[in-house]
Amino acid sequence: MENYSMEEAVYLRRLNENDVESLRQLIGLFRMVFEENPNALPSKTYHQKLLANPHFLAFCAFDHQKVVGGITAYELQKYDQEASEIFVYDIAVHPDFHRKGLGKQLVEALTEYGKAHNVQVIFVGAHEEDQHALDFYQATGGKGEKVVLFNYQP
Repeated sequence: MENYSMEEAVYLRRLNENDVESLRQLIGLFRMVFEENPNALPSKTYHQKLLANPHFLAFCAFDHQKVVGGITAYELQKYDQEASEIFVYDIAVHPDFHRKGLGKQLVEALTEYGKAHNVQVIFVGAHEEDQHALDFYQATGGKGEKVVLFNYQP
């Protein structure tokens, strides 16, 4: 489950605590794709600690050493049984790599992780008006469910 081959030069791999620079590249990709403001990044120590957390999951697609796609998620342990669920936080692919099956392979990498770790369900939120995201999740086997998400500000 370490590496997933796409083409000769593009491969997928789960990040570990030694992959701080790859995580930082992935954050840059997310910010570019989602058109977010490039705020300052957390410290490298923070990212190393995050990557060492076994419940934080980050799979990246690399073109040689450059991050061209990725998915981040959190494994949530259930309290009522010995199982867990996975919440997908972000997924993106660089526009130059769209329509090559890379997004699907990122979802499959997370699904394979789930099969190996007694995960009952993988879930992801998408805005109702984001038709591209809705189409992608349906095309990769996701089943839509109507929910209302409530946010609290601490």
